[in-house]
Amino acid sequence: MSLTRAMVVAAGGAAGAACRWFLDESLGPTDWPWMLLLINVVGSFLLGLVLVRGASPGRELLRLGAGVGFCGGLTTFSSFAVAAVRLVDDGRSESAAAFVAASIVLGAVASLICYFAVAKLKPAFGYDDALDAFGIHGIGGMVGAIGTGIVYQPVFGGPGDGSVSMGSQVGIQIIAVLVSIVWAAVGTTIAIFIAKALTGLRVGPETEHDGLDISEHGERAYN
Repeated sequence: MSLTRAMVVAAGGAAGAACRWFLDESLGPTDWPWMLLLINVVGSFLLGLVLVRGASPGRELLRLGAGVGFCGGLTTFSSFAVAAVRLVDDGRSESAAAFVAASIVLGAVASLICYFAVAKLKPAFGYDDALDAFGIHGIGGMVGAIGTGIVYQPVFGGPGDGSVSMGSQVGIQIIAVLVSIVWAAVGTTIAIFIAKALTGLRVGPETEHDGLDISEHGERAYN
């Protein structure tokens, strides 16, 4: 990646993280995760807008800055940063550093598992996942969700108060993952039937052979 592209992504990420912090401070603590819902809805809307408006050739920097940078900073990169900053505000700088370090370790572990899923699991089972959505987002999301029950504990510098044991919290996270799998499966099934009725589930053989980047978007995704 060139220096210009890296700077655009970094600037977008910083803006997204700042927006995340502003929204979090505006809503404050709530009994129901309204912030999580708001962040995902706004992030998904912005990403869709970027994909539509930025699909034309010559708008690569827009896609990088807004799609990768801003949306990434808004929805993902700043997730543990908000909790870490609150720990610093509470005078727990060492806990904040430990929490960030534990989160980085969890991310590294999730990356290795995702690599295994993409490089080994997909060829072994032969399922069709051209963009590796399951291997990266699905598997990575499961590992991250379950691992959150570990890094959230005070012993690892997490912002938890210790009222729930690590084992109990991990169990809660596993249940949440299973519920999410069922929810996603039902929603995906409904979306498949709708897409099949409206546009069909797959492009033609010639279009697939040429590649969707050329046939659908008019540009080459990988040079």
